[in-house]
Amino acid sequence: MSRTIIVDSRDKVSGTNTNFTIRFQTALHNVNKATLLFGNLGTSETNTESYFLIQIPELGVSCRSANNTAATFVLPITSGSGYRSIHQISSDFSTSSNSAGVSIDSLNVRIINRNGQLAPDTGDILLIIEIE
Repeated sequence: MSRTIIVDSRDKVSGTNTNFTIRFQTALHNVNKATLLFGNLGTSETNTESYFLIQIPELGVSCRSANNTAATFVLPITSGSGYRSIHQISSDFSTSSNSAGVSIDSLNVRIINRNGQLAPDTGDILLIIEIE
C-alpha cells in the first residue's frame, strides 16, 4: 500500500527551512521504497547551483554528487520565475540493500548543495513523497 507524504517546512518541529524535522502522529511501518513526486524549493535570483541534494536519513541513500556527497534525492534546478523554482522528477530507490521494511516516525530533512553545504534558507520547502 502506498502513502503520499507532504513534507512542508512550515510544519517543522525544529530547525530552518533547509534543515528541519517533521514528526508523524502515527509511525509508518514496513517502508521499502520512496519516490519524490514533486519539489518546490525557494531559490534566489543569484543562485548558481544546477541542483540541490535532499538528505533524509530515514529513507536511505540513493545517489551521490560528483564529490561523493550522499543524498536521498536530487532536485535539479529548472528555469523558474525568480524566487521560486518548481521541480518535478521521479527518483525511485530502496531504503537500503539490507533494511527493507523499516518503520519511521519522523523525517529529518536537509537540503544541501553539491559540496555538502546547507542550502540558503530562501523560503518554505514543499516536497511530495510517495512511500511504499
